[in-house]
Amino acid sequence: MTTYVAFLRAINVGGHTIIKMTDLKQIESQVEKATGYKTPLFVRTIREVRAIAGKSPFTAKADETVHVALLKEKPDKRQQQVLLSFKSDADDFAVKGREVYNLRYDREKSIFSNNFVEKILKMPGTTRNMTVIKKIAEKYK
Repeated sequence: MTTYVAFLRAINVGGHTIIKMTDLKQIESQVEKATGYKTPLFVRTIREVRAIAGKSPFTAKADETVHVALLKEKPDKRQQQVLLSFKSDADDFAVKGREVYNLRYDREKSIFSNNFVEKILKMPGTTRNMTVIKKIAEKYK
């Protein structure tokens, strides 16, 4: 049996878009029905989650962090080039399939956010810290 992981966009455990764990077991339309607002889902198999964790081109050191933005589709080459043009001494980016990886060297100077990725690529996404992705991959071996 295939295990799926649904990543929701715009859900903040401490903010105004709180959803109870019991509601998270439903599909996208059911989440909308239960909460009253549309919440895009980004579904991956557990095998894909393990691959996302395993194929990260970045490894964080000291005060650095690695994030991954999950997308519904692979960005085209032009979109990828635009995103990669934002590499700096604060951020590095890589695109692998439907995922955008970010290595944040300097949190204060970083321009990386979920909204930034969505604006540049012109498509919805949801972002997680690589630590979370690895924990999910470990949990569902």
